[in-house]
Amino acid sequence: MDTIKFNQRFDTIESKFEMFIKDQEEFSKKILLKLSLASKQLYTKPEAAEFLGLNEKYIDQLTHHKKLKFLKRKGQKFKYFRKEDLEDYILGTGKEDDDDDFEDFENDILQKF
Repeated sequence: MDTIKFNQRFDTIESKFEMFIKDQEEFSKKILLKLSLASKQLYTKPEAAEFLGLNEKYIDQLTHHKKLKFLKRKGQKFKYFRKEDLEDYILGTGKEDDDDDFEDFENDILQKF
């Protein structure tokens, strides 16, 4: 009887320890990504989404509606984003010409998500 309880407790502790290790690994990866983003000047779409704290699909919408600048070579599939353009977007000093139009656009996109 005591052996069964001990084994159950041991299994519980072991599974919690494994979950803790997994959480720590995920946390470490996120911290390393954030640190690496701080030193980069050119970002991929996933990195830009992480930098801005937005969904990648939302980044696609912003670029489609020309609200966020991006770089793309002719014939190339991937979009790249300059750090200063991302910062301009955050500060509201980016590509948008009309603030009301931009707010309407953002509200429209947010309703879709």
